[in-house]
Formats: sequence, structure tokens, C-alpha cells
Amino acid sequence: MKKIIPILLVGILVLSGFGAAAITREYINHPPYVPSNPIPEDGEADVPINEIFLSWTGGDPDEDPWSFNVKYDVYFGESSHPPLVVEKQISLRYDPRIMDMYTTYYWQIVATDPQGESTIGPIWNFTTGSRINRPPNAPEITAEEIADNLFLIKFKFTDPDGDNLKAYAVQWNKNQFGFLYKGNWPNGTIIEEIMGYGRGRHRITASCMDRYYKWGDDGYLEIEISKSKVQSSQQSTNPLFLQFFERFPNAFPILKQLLRL
Repeated sequence: MKKIIPILLVGILVLSGFGAAAITREYINHPPYVPSNPIPEDGEADVPINEIFLSWTGGDPDEDPWSFNVKYDVYFGESSHPPLVVEKQISLRYDPRIMDMYTTYYWQIVATDPQGESTIGPIWNFTTGSRINRPPNAPEITAEEIADNLFLIKFKFTDPDGDNLKAYAVQWNKNQFGFLYKGNWPNGTIIEEIMGYGRGRHRITASCMDRYYKWGDDGYLEIEISKSKVQSSQQSTNPLFLQFFERFPNAFPILKQLLRL
């Protein structure tokens, strides 16, 4: 249901000779989105009994500055009308702790915005097996030099349970910059990145997270570079390097700008 809320939009409008006046408008609040995309999926079987998070997507259709944090009530248990276990949390995931084997569990999410508008999600269910969720394997990392001091880095992400991967993290050098990538990748996915390094020893570290929010061990690769990188605006670009930009025409815009390609 839509709720109309009067909101003070502008502070003071000064009109010559008429003092000050306030401007207001009516703001129509919309309820949060229906909670969706449950993990485990609705009706899923052989779900691990521990080391997992239940997760979902939510949010609110109202844009800033009027949309604030949506809060979620979590209902979870063995009853088809599960009891409330967590109230007014901001996180989009819930840790059920250790569950019983071969048991059907039911869960439901209710989303509420700051204006008190609520959206009740469907009741989902899943059934556990006997297995314990194992963390993803440490990523396999390889490097191929494609131009002077420029490398094609490949990361292979695998999970011993065959689960999809929800995120991976890469640290390009110890105590230097790193990135966290979120998505949904099949087990065995290979990700390619291009990275340039100067003279010295460099260490690449990566790890990945399964669909149940379980992180695996780190994988490592060290690169030793003995020659210095020389860059000149008059220097011709390696043909193999240009072939890579032809292969990935929309990738690496910053790198292409730096090299004036």
C-alpha cells in the first residue's frame, strides 16, 4: 500500500519584500521489494548441515534521499509456519548454525522500510542431507608474459562440492591494492586479468567464496622480474600486446589511455 507523507523539501525561499516562505511537497512511499532469490533454493535437497548461510535479495524501490536501510525479520524452523528467530536485521543473510540431518526446514523473510511499510516474502523450504559444506579449493594461479613486464594472469576457481562461486578476492601484491568481485560463477570458472609489474619479486594472492558464503584458503603465485620496464611515448607497442586489445576491445580502458592506444 502506498503511503503519502508530507516532507519539507526546501528550507527557506527569500522573496524580495515578502520575507521567507517554506516549500513542501508530498512524497509517495513505496513498500520494499518482495524478498527473492533464496539460497538454498526453494525445494532444494541435500543441503549441507552446517557452514552455510541462508541468503536472499531485497531492497526498496524508493531512491535517495528517501530510501534508508530496509530491515528484515527472519522466520526459520521445522514448522511450515516458521517462528521468528531474528528481528530488524540489516544483513541479507542468516546463519542457522548446525542443522539436523535429513530434515526439512522452512523459512521466510519480512522486509520493512523506515516508514513502517512491510512486504511479506513467500515461505521457502529445503531439506538437509548428511554432508558438511566444504570450503572452496585454493585458486590455481598462472601467469604468461604477453609483453615486456606485462602479464596475463589466469585464476581457476573450483569447489570440492561442485558449488557455484559467489565472490572472489585478489591481492595484487602484499600490503598493496586488492579487489573483491561479486557475481555467480560455475564451478571451474577461469578468470583472466592483465597486470603490469616493475622489477622485483611480486606475489599474487587469491581466494573465493561458495554460494553459502564459505571462504576457501588462499592461492599464491610469485613473479620474479629482473629487467626494468622502460616506457616512452615514442616507443612502439608490442604487436602481441595490440592483439590482446583486439581480443578484449572494451577491457582495460585505463591501461589503454596510459599507453595512448
